[in-house]
Amino acid sequence: EILRCLVGSEMCIRDRLCHEEILLVLPVGHPLAQKAVTKKECRYPWLDLSLFADTPFILHFPDQNTGRSAQRLFDQYGIQPPVPYRTRNNQTCIQLASQNLGVTIASEGYVRYAAPFWPVEVFSVGNPTLQNDLVIAYRKNSYLSTYAQSFISLSKNIFKK
Repeated sequence: EILRCLVGSEMCIRDRLCHEEILLVLPVGHPLAQKAVTKKECRYPWLDLSLFADTPFILHFPDQNTGRSAQRLFDQYGIQPPVPYRTRNNQTCIQLASQNLGVTIASEGYVRYAAPFWPVEVFSVGNPTLQNDLVIAYRKNSYLSTYAQSFISLSKNIFKK
């Protein structure tokens, strides 16, 4: 039902909650972090992902958005780094990276929420960088319960900050 709504966008309303960058996440003090450069079009220091061709990555599975984003980046750079760990949990990827078990790819929002618990350094990657829209979608001209309306309103307020 949700997928059909998103694919057939004329059937649904899509409200963008936020626009976020897909980032490279490194443990604090990673030796390649010092190779980062400042780019005017990037919000974070930029790193050349080809430097990480032999670095172990902790990734999501390929059927997940972040897993697909990582693969797009690897294809863009022509690399296939080792992937000793795969998980379906964003926080697990970030936590394992913070513990120097590898590096990961994560969306800005997940990194922001994990930062107080697991110190990491984040970098823009890609040329151009990968961006992701977080949307809330619901059927056009259909009944929305009070709970659904409250959820939509609450979500919009949370991401407005």
